[in-house]
Amino acid sequence: MRIRYWRQQVLLRGLRLARARIFISRGRRVIEPLMNHRLHNPRELREWLDHVPREIDPIEYRLRGNDGLEERVSGLNWVREFRGHVNIQPASGLARIAFERTDELLMSLEKHLEGLGALVDERPVQHLPGGEYGRTPLLAEYRSAVRIPNSGDQVPVIGPGGRILAFALPNVVFADVVMRSRGALLPARWRGVDEVFARMPPYLSVSGTMLTPAFGYFEASKYERQELLRLVYAFLLEPLPDAPGPHWRRLLVEPATTHSDLGEWVGLEDFRREP
Repeated sequence: MRIRYWRQQVLLRGLRLARARIFISRGRRVIEPLMNHRLHNPRELREWLDHVPREIDPIEYRLRGNDGLEERVSGLNWVREFRGHVNIQPASGLARIAFERTDELLMSLEKHLEGLGALVDERPVQHLPGGEYGRTPLLAEYRSAVRIPNSGDQVPVIGPGGRILAFALPNVVFADVVMRSRGALLPARWRGVDEVFARMPPYLSVSGTMLTPAFGYFEASKYERQELLRLVYAFLLEPLPDAPGPHWRRLLVEPATTHSDLGEWVGLEDFRREP
């Protein structure tokens, strides 16, 4: 139960921090996770769903954990600076770099953080504003994206995983890289917008609530195994800021695709719920 709580807290932080837009950069679309919207009624939800770019190919992936990552890491020149400080956990997709704080090692880590996404899974990463993780100040945070084959489109990775978190404590510095290596492609097909829409409006009928939406690939936390990288819609349901009573949040996840042989909810079973 505690692990599930922390998983949701990390995803909620990602939803709060992200800025959402779709823009063109050198002929390549970079699709951000949020539309910078707060949805208050079914009409606004439908408009948001209609604007999610469904013309991209709905490619999903089998994951192979990080088997072989240790060998790939050990061959890099800059990693030799951290020899003895890199711990790989192939099953969960976690690579942790931790060392006693020195100015030299701290500067080296900051210099190479952005390259860790390419190291693990050839992913571009985006630097996010600094802040806190729980009550621990962040040195840096990077969110990864996935390039769609044959198009160059980049789709963000949302969820507790798919990111780099670095912390600089008074005596210790460490960075957690939670990115799983992708394996075989799984061509999928989009779920109908009507189907997704039909499952959500009941939540908007509760007086004084709103939804914060996100779209992207869902990657689990460092505490969990994951076999598939799926495209999802994620919605944060919470009261309006001025609503009376205690503040609460609920995370709702809907698969954006379906597979004729695997079904809709494969890989997302923990989030399955009755409409």
